[in-house]
Amino acid sequence: MKRAIPAFALLTVMASCASSPKIDYRDKTLHTRVNIWYNDLRPEEIPSANYHRGKILPAGTPVRVLDIDRKTIRFQVARSGEQYVLRFAKRDVDGMINEYFYRMFHEVKPKIEGRFTKKECRAIWLGELEIGMTKEAAVVSWGYPPAHKTMSLKDDTWTYWVDKTTLRTITFVGGKIKTIE
Repeated sequence: MKRAIPAFALLTVMASCASSPKIDYRDKTLHTRVNIWYNDLRPEEIPSANYHRGKILPAGTPVRVLDIDRKTIRFQVARSGEQYVLRFAKRDVDGMINEYFYRMFHEVKPKIEGRFTKKECRAIWLGELEIGMTKEAAVVSWGYPPAHKTMSLKDDTWTYWVDKTTLRTITFVGGKIKTIE
């Protein structure tokens, strides 16, 4: 019995060390890292699959995060006050809500112009994918592909959901889009 208590204490300490860091979002203006697609009739239902139908909240949009729990990130656009809710599903994102948060938001506005070619910038602003775009530009334009469809961004084939029933497959060669199917 004496050995069980130290072992339990060790496991508790290890578990607390392994947990994700707490997100400090209070009183900060953050920016969207990627284009976020939403249905304007249901902005409270933006799934982490990031379906590509509806309207786009552009990469770089200043936002204020209102609340985070295990499955949602509630935020509002800084200028308009419009509120949105990202719904986290572990199958769509490799990791936990904290990792998802950091993929979606950053304190520094992402640089688009000067970082990407003019063609890539145009595609990002329109929320499109173009032959020849880099993987980095594709992520900014279409967000991260769902983890259960694309295991790693190092893969040369990414699969996105256009909607709940339609998939789009992107193939890269040399780090640039070769085909869009």
